[in-house]
Amino acid sequence: MSQIFVNFNPTVVTIAIVGTMGVSMPVAIAQLNQQQVSAMAEQVTVLIEGQNPGSGVIIGQSGDSYFVLTAKHVVATPDEYYIVTPDQQKYPIDYQRINKILDADLAVVQFTSDRSYDLAKIGNSDQVSQGDTVYIAGWPHPGEAITDRIFQLTSGTVSGRSPSETSDGYELVYTNITRSGMSGGPAFNQNGELIGIHGQSEGQNIYNPDTGDMVSVKAGFNLGIPLAIFIQLNEPNPLPPNPSFAKPLTDAAIQALGDNRVTDAIRLYKRATEVNPEYLEAIFGLGQAYYESGDQNMALSQFQKTVELTRAEMNRLRTLSTMEMVAYNNQVNAELALGTLLFTSGDRLEGLNLLVGLLQYNNQMVRDKLFQPDFASSRLLSDAVPLQQYGEKILSTTAGKLPLEFNQGQVLYELGQVQAAIPYFQSLLEKHTNDPRVMLALAIALQETGQSDRADVLLQEMQTEQSQHIVTGEPGGWLGIFWSDRLIEKARILIPPQR
Repeated sequence: MSQIFVNFNPTVVTIAIVGTMGVSMPVAIAQLNQQQVSAMAEQVTVLIEGQNPGSGVIIGQSGDSYFVLTAKHVVATPDEYYIVTPDQQKYPIDYQRINKILDADLAVVQFTSDRSYDLAKIGNSDQVSQGDTVYIAGWPHPGEAITDRIFQLTSGTVSGRSPSETSDGYELVYTNITRSGMSGGPAFNQNGELIGIHGQSEGQNIYNPDTGDMVSVKAGFNLGIPLAIFIQLNEPNPLPPNPSFAKPLTDAAIQALGDNRVTDAIRLYKRATEVNPEYLEAIFGLGQAYYESGDQNMALSQFQKTVELTRAEMNRLRTLSTMEMVAYNNQVNAELALGTLLFTSGDRLEGLNLLVGLLQYNNQMVRDKLFQPDFASSRLLSDAVPLQQYGEKILSTTAGKLPLEFNQGQVLYELGQVQAAIPYFQSLLEKHTNDPRVMLALAIALQETGQSDRADVLLQEMQTEQSQHIVTGEPGGWLGIFWSDRLIEKARILIPPQR
């Protein structure tokens, strides 16, 4: 029985809307309640024992080595210091290995353990605004009523942000209640992400006439150091191993690329891929930054890796019969970027093949994203236009509903590789023996390569009543499946007159 392929359609799948890759876009994240944040915070907040006990937060792990971020004044002088973990285990600190951050009241200390401890999830402190909820965690000193040192978490509001030149990096101002011993403790946002380190309280000394002493009175405001300052000032040292550092680094890189600070963008993207080599947004962003800089070889390797990862994710989701919008968007972004690079660098064939491969999904979201890609590189956006114009041609026909080999044949014909196009048309005709449009495409290619006898046979078969009937009523008639301008020009001459 003959088969007609015009109504070819891929499998329909369920779509879940999630987000996008490429430029920084806000994605809705379910906020945690205070109990959930507290439970997470307690697993990563440690006590630091020493001359001036304080708190800290576990931010990295490499084998048996754990890295704790704290305030520098907690470990200011040589002494015997110990980390007390959430399970009440006590580990000594090698004072010689403490990394004291210049120009900020921050330090990274290490301890070694064969036990497993959670790492804080890193947030973007640059996105913290006045009015946001903030949580401060730590192990305050015992007092008159609370006689034991216990973990505490307090909630408050970011009441302001000091200028960036604030002494020792204390830019965050918040209303949380804090006590002595919580210095060096973590500040979390509403999603339970680490966005700063607590360390100071606003207040003033007042003379007590009864005792003759000066008494420090808190004003109700407390100060912390945004985590972005640690990330910035820790260079050129590598960040403590924690994949979640990739997100704020990538956000900063996207901003840098948008500001045309390409060198900074490359540096930040590279740092993000160092802490998380599989972080798709950083890999793709690094490719865009290299492309913007004119380094097409480096951009090529990043785009190829991005395409590999996005295809693997699409295949995984297809096996589950579900698709997320983020997966569609990511694949379109990645393949359009790679196709653009190849097309503009001379490999027009592979660039167009990537394009027709994308359009085989016959999905409106894929089509929309093709013309509104999430590119932070202005050069990439500009260079993508010729490939998008081919996309417009394809989408103006029913070619997006066709088997891939027919469009690949059209790609080869459009680029003048007529002999190479013939096997694609021939293969399709073997599957769809009575479709006159496949006959027409193959006949044109055969004629152009000097195989007139074979072409004449096909042209005769196209004249049959059955062939005429197949074309009647189809969108665009004879030309509805052709988008190659070169192929259309030849086809118009050979289309049989309608009966």
